Amino acid sequence: LYVKILESVKGTNLPSEKKWLYSVEPLAIKLFYHVGSVYYLCQGTKIGKMDRLNIDYIDHPTVAVITRCAFETYLTFYYVFISASNEEERRFRHKIWELGGICEQQKYPPFLESIRKHLDDIKDRKTIMIKDIKKENKYTKLNKKAKEEVICGKWRYGNSWADLAEQAGFDKKMFRGIYAYLSEYAHTGNLSSNQIGSAIARDDQLQLTGIAKHICMILISHFIHSYSNIFTQCRQVLVENPVLSQVAETWYRTFAELWHLNED
Repeated sequence: LYVKILESVKGTNLPSEKKWLYSVEPLAIKLFYHVGSVYYLCQGTKIGKMDRLNIDYIDHPTVAVITRCAFETYLTFYYVFISASNEEERRFRHKIWELGGICEQQKYPPFLESIRKHLDDIKDRKTIMIKDIKKENKYTKLNKKAKEEVICGKWRYGNSWADLAEQAGFDKKMFRGIYAYLSEYAHTGNLSSNQIGSAIARDDQLQLTGIAKHICMILISHFIHSYSNIFTQCRQVLVENPVLSQVAETWYRTFAELWHLNED
């Protein structure tokens, strides 16, 4: 269903004032790549015979890291393109997010002449973008600290990932717990080391991917729901695929239901 939704907007011509929405597509692809990788990693990794050893395992540490990336991808998409109360603010957030990409590139060491030239080019672009952002009505209403962060391309300006999760409809407390767990693998915490050391059997490794697979299904369903609000032609795809749409709806409600079960 996810692929059908993306295919339905191919070739869509947006008016000039909405062309910034084309930036949604790379995020949609990024999320698809992450979830697809999680799916295939859960099938198992076989390296083959190496020094008479037949290596076959479930790479649950990488699954956790990729799932964290997938979560951040969806939250970025929702914050920039969906959660703001009006289109003016959504465009404002998109401009800061775009500026953030330029600011990150400027941190790269210019090893090659081509990189130096590219950095010179984006320096001029950055200046133009900052001037444009400062003209925005939303910018003038920000406090001093927020303005400083915005000009540096810090597109979340004061919002944590948990704040973004709450804006996207996830329970903040539950998200913090899940995100902290996934981050243990991303930052090589002791918990991740202990779980890797204890999960020697393939079945144990597979069991540790359970939460990641559930999260990926939830993220996909939430993306389908949100994406359909941007490109309304997607809704026809949902109508034409009632069984898949019902599955997506079930997963869409799952995170909230998990939280209520946890409270009980």
